[in-house]
Amino acid sequence: FPALPRSITVINKDAANDDLRIRFASQAKDAGQHYITLDTQNSSVTFNVRTRSIFLQATGAAVDFELVAELTGIATNLVPDFNIVNWPGITLN
Repeated sequence: FPALPRSITVINKDAANDDLRIRFASQAKDAGQHYITLDTQNSSVTFNVRTRSIFLQATGAAVDFELVAELTGIATNLVPDFNIVNWPGITLN
């Protein structure tokens, strides 16, 4: 994000109802289910979080989605990056 978001909404727009996983760490474990799944067309979730990044993953075929972020005026380089391998729940798969 160009600035720290105040909230993030992700909408699964996939007509085939393919799963879309949402994570806050690029290497979060699948086995521990450190993700949220949107599994039907037009299902959505809104996070009231301030984060530098969010990671979306299709579980099979490509998935169409929309992402809407309400941004603050805070530059992302002013906050820590919590996407760090070897933190609890964040490991290489």
